[in-house]
Amino acid sequence: MFTRVTNDSIRHGYRKVRSFLADGYSKTLRLGSALDQAVRDGKAIYAVVEPLIRAFADTGRANRALTDGLTRYESLRDRAMDINQRVQGTGQQLRNLGY
Repeated sequence: MFTRVTNDSIRHGYRKVRSFLADGYSKTLRLGSALDQAVRDGKAIYAVVEPLIRAFADTGRANRALTDGLTRYESLRDRAMDINQRVQGTGQQLRNLGY
């Protein structure tokens, strides 16, 4: 019913939690990288087709929407990069604990 808490059991629990967090972190990093690549590809594609769109449609509203979306994306990306730096610092502190 009751288990003895030993140094090994604490170390084992810490390693499981660390592994879980590291896995989530790496998956989130890959997702963010893929999203960033998709936005860069979208910008490149839009730069190519923009003259065609301009020739056949009124692009004022669309350009404002795209510019607003890219501005919001850049803001979100900057916040994510700041959080990433803080997470890396915390990870380094945890690694220094020696478990």
